[in-house]
Amino acid sequence: MVHDNYTDSLITEIRSLDNGGRRTFFDNWTIDYKIGGGNFGCVYRASCGQERAAIKIVSVDLHSSEDFAKEVKILQRLRSPNIVDIKDCDVISSGDLTKSYMVIRMEKLHPLNIKNMSYNEIIRLAFNMCSALTTCHSTRPPILHRDIKPDNILVSDNGIYKLGDFGAAWMFDGTREKKYYTTPLYMPPEVSANRTFDARSDIYSLGLSLYTLFNHGQPAFSGVGDIGKAIKIRLSGAMLPDIPGLSPAIMNVLRTACNPNPALRYQNAGQLAAALQYAISQPVQKQPMPNKPQPKQKKKHPFWRGLFSVIGIIAGIALLVFLIFYIYKIFFFGF
Repeated sequence: MVHDNYTDSLITEIRSLDNGGRRTFFDNWTIDYKIGGGNFGCVYRASCGQERAAIKIVSVDLHSSEDFAKEVKILQRLRSPNIVDIKDCDVISSGDLTKSYMVIRMEKLHPLNIKNMSYNEIIRLAFNMCSALTTCHSTRPPILHRDIKPDNILVSDNGIYKLGDFGAAWMFDGTREKKYYTTPLYMPPEVSANRTFDARSDIYSLGLSLYTLFNHGQPAFSGVGDIGKAIKIRLSGAMLPDIPGLSPAIMNVLRTACNPNPALRYQNAGQLAAALQYAISQPVQKQPMPNKPQPKQKKKHPFWRGLFSVIGIIAGIALLVFLIFYIYKIFFFGF
């Protein structure tokens, strides 16, 4: 039995489950610390010898565990350098099946530094995410992520950005119950209005995530002060405000991706990537630098300027008289 370096109520409970006497990969991994948690479970850093991984634990019931297992198996077949690689998965349950947890082992990655990403890093992230969505949406049936946000985008040690947290992902075959699980801050308007959603909804959430990253971690309309009000303004169809310093071409890409009308958005991730590539190839219009202000010269009062002129004239006349008198003495008197 492994001895965890970190534990909490969830880890303690899972370790106590007998799982019908069946062993799983989880029995061989030591929990080192908690990475984070979200709407669909908690993620931990774990180790097995020299190997490191991230382990996600999701609470499931008897029926949903079958669905989760099916989705995980599909995601294991999504071979993309920009999708988190799932190494293994299993279900751990109590003997009476009243408690069940889906345990997923994934590659170890790092969360984004949302408030301090450079322009080039965000551009690279955008292309990586377009690649990930192209892979998801081109499967048959398409897989919708349904919870794209900066927190669900991770980065590897060598700077490759990967889409993770597929706990909300679903196969969109037109027959499933049309539910959409996403963070309200990145929810598309059609979802808020309970209208039909599709792959273009993922495009919207990605565009809004890019807006937040370009805006140094500040979501759209956050300037109003209240996040609930900001969400209402955005869902009402208001145009995304400009981001200081961001080129109009990039802003146009973001606004198109986040158009309230899905028909007017980019229809797939490939179109978004092509538009972004064109936007970054456009020359940036530099604003002319203002002329350097010259130091102000002190203005002299007219009275003093006139007085100094008179004094100068008098001094000149006196000097001239002195020179004439001096020359006269030398010429007539010899001294």
